[in-house]
Amino acid sequence: MFGGTNHPSHNRIPLGARPVPGVPSTWMDDTEDPPLMAATETGTLVVAGLCAATREEVSHAVRSGVPDDVAWRWPGAYIVVHVEKKHVTLWTSLGALPVYVHRVHGYLYWSTSARFLASLAGSLELGMEEVARFIDGCPITHSLFTNVERLPVGHRIRMYQESWSATPVWKPRRSPVPTALRLRRALEQAVAARVDRFPTPTCDFSGGLDSTTLGLLAARRLHSQERTITATTLHPKGITTGGDLSYAREAFHTPGLAHAWIGRDHTHAPYGDLALVPTDEPPVSTVSLPSFRDHLRWLANHGSGVHMTGDGGDALLLTPAAHFSEMVRARPLKTLGAASRFAQVRHMSLWQAFGHGRKVPPAGTRLELPSRTHHTMAATLIDSARSARADVELAAAVGVRLDNPFFDAHVIDAYLSMGVREMPEPARYKPALKEAMADLLPPALLRRTTKATTSADHYDGLRRALPQITELVDGHLATLGLIDPRAVQGRLGALAVGADDLGPVERIVSFEAWWNALTPVAWRETAHGHT
Repeated sequence: MFGGTNHPSHNRIPLGARPVPGVPSTWMDDTEDPPLMAATETGTLVVAGLCAATREEVSHAVRSGVPDDVAWRWPGAYIVVHVEKKHVTLWTSLGALPVYVHRVHGYLYWSTSARFLASLAGSLELGMEEVARFIDGCPITHSLFTNVERLPVGHRIRMYQESWSATPVWKPRRSPVPTALRLRRALEQAVAARVDRFPTPTCDFSGGLDSTTLGLLAARRLHSQERTITATTLHPKGITTGGDLSYAREAFHTPGLAHAWIGRDHTHAPYGDLALVPTDEPPVSTVSLPSFRDHLRWLANHGSGVHMTGDGGDALLLTPAAHFSEMVRARPLKTLGAASRFAQVRHMSLWQAFGHGRKVPPAGTRLELPSRTHHTMAATLIDSARSARADVELAAAVGVRLDNPFFDAHVIDAYLSMGVREMPEPARYKPALKEAMADLLPPALLRRTTKATTSADHYDGLRRALPQITELVDGHLATLGLIDPRAVQGRLGALAVGADDLGPVERIVSFEAWWNALTPVAWRETAHGHT
């Protein structure tokens, strides 16, 4: 966690955090590595988070002022803060590290944690409109806490005494370099930023394109250094073939890769023990917590220095159906064929496919983007990256550093720099990644046209935990008047036999488990320059 304030003389920092050396108006959690820093003509630049740049590269970049591309120029997941005597300027990433701001007594406090900022009041107060959006499955605009705003991504933020302004600075820039080559280079650099820094890297190895790509890129790099990456595959106990497991097997014997099977049984079923630790929002993995937590403990016990997942690959690499509305104006016949293929893959009618394309895109990004497709993809990435942070917090609680390289600004910039006419049609399954990794991925994975789901496991887990879930849904949301608990409980029986979409109930369960775990963060007073 990182944070700071524009207060001119006094600062409050969370317990367990310490001021950044030489820049006491900013702080970092004790678990974070020291940030990269550089002196400028008017202040100090702080690069907070994981950044592959050297101190010399940062100093050289700001020799004549801070360029706006500092937030995506280098591989990694980081934000950039310029602290001057009277102003604070912050460059937000494209999503991997969301930044929030909160007004306190006429000044601004900012942090990569909404919960930390919400705790400044001494107790945590929910923003009802945002909670309702979360329960309805809509993207969260700011945070789930009252008066804690999320800063727009890809922007330069200028903080004044009690207000801030935002200028969009990132937009896709056309490049003569082919998309697949840009993507390959960016992912290689993203992986290198992790495995070069941490001595015992690990990764998911589910059999999907995204996690397999990261594992094999890491293995190729580490093999030349006589090192390995441990790749973990979760499987039902007694079953190690079929479906994704067979795809995972295709790449087990890659030099530089050490593979580990991790068995699952009924004790790891979804909806089991949902005792969370406090996080910024309900984690994506809440209902799968028994399995996720056991996996994290395995990684901690085996000394993982950093664990990479393929999260973000779908959000980045799958073209949304919104693309049809832009295709049809220039290429109506080609669009008809593309929509037919999309409908076939999704098991829907042609009219339903076009209906998906006409859906209103997610909430505005405030970015200046070249097309509706770019806007939809960017909004999806921003929302996915923000929600993934809660899983990162869960992992940190058991001593595991969890990283999602597909959410790196450097990677996002590399892929979205393609023009709208270059976008693959929505039915095609990650063709740029397949082309980029053609020499690395096994032939069977290059032929994949879809991914597996875990829906059956979730329905089974709900059946096992039905009494506990029935009680859980009559909780805080019911008290707030945001749900009718009797109506939700009435649906649980049908859901338990697989008769409906689990999404609405999973969001309610996730929220209630999150709220039950939520506690404020203690802050302490400290004068600037003192600890």
